[in-house]
Amino acid sequence: AHIEERKKALEQYEEAKKTGKSASLLEQQRPNVFQMKAAVIRVTGSSDVLQIEEIDKPLIENDRQILIKMKAAGINPVDTKLRKQGSFSAEQMPVILGCDGAGVVEEVGQAVTKFKVGDSVYFCNGGLGAKNTGCYAQYAVVSEHRLAKKPESISFTDAAAFPAALITAWESLYDRGRLCANSKVLIHGGAGGSAKYIDQGKLKVHVSQTYPLSQANQAHELVETGSVTGKVVLNID
Repeated sequence: AHIEERKKALEQYEEAKKTGKSASLLEQQRPNVFQMKAAVIRVTGSSDVLQIEEIDKPLIENDRQILIKMKAAGINPVDTKLRKQGSFSAEQMPVILGCDGAGVVEEVGQAVTKFKVGDSVYFCNGGLGAKNTGCYAQYAVVSEHRLAKKPESISFTDAAAFPAALITAWESLYDRGRLCANSKVLIHGGAGGSAKYIDQGKLKVHVSQTYPLSQANQAHELVETGSVTGKVVLNID
């Protein structure tokens, strides 16, 4: 019911815009519940193109989706490349980057069975330019099958640090390398995002630096220096 109320109120707001009401009056009428802060790009370029804006909060669009109140977003080297060279959906500006995230379930679609409001979760999803995806924001909508419950033993910061890199590391070692108990493996040039998490055959998390969402551009600058030894994470209010 809450989801339908939000959609109806947004439709009423859009209708009000068509009547020619002043911008200031429209902003007074627009409920804050529909707005969120996000680090977005509207053009490609240096880290300075990452700007904090108030934009529409994403809505659940099917019964299997979940609205997440974001607590942290991991930054991957691919994010900086997409910012500089363009996303896979460059025509859908503005773009929110970031595929690694962690947060708390705020709303669930009617067919969701594995999660409930209040659950702490983490995930790897979107962030390549498609509409209503990306983790550099206060909210994100994610399909149920892409979520996992966050272990109580790790923080939101750590949970947001590793999804993409650990998925790659796991696939390399176990799915493709077929590593098993007592196996030995030699890792050449272990300096990439995935290799940093592999220590003596164990998958570990290492966060080097955190930034608030408002300093997403500074976080990108650090990642691009190549001097950081672990993951850089945005903590989101």
